[in-house]
Amino acid sequence: MREDATPFLRQAAGCGLLLLGVSGLLLPFIPSIPLLLAGAALLGPTHPLVRPWHARVVAWAPRAYMRARSFTNSTSASKKS
Repeated sequence: MREDATPFLRQAAGCGLLLLGVSGLLLPFIPSIPLLLAGAALLGPTHPLVRPWHARVVAWAPRAYMRARSFTNSTSASKKS
């Protein structure tokens, strides 16, 4: 019983967080970005709404990490000079 309910609860919580995040775009007192990210993380790459974004983030993240790392390395090297 518990194993059967887990995917449903994850999807329900993920959709709820996404709805709160979208409402946070309109209402200034609700933090939208953290709620959108948490909802997308809960839904994961198996949900049809999140799958295209997940593929983009997976492709983008290593490149962004390397760019940030090279930027911090270049700024720390210029401070030492």
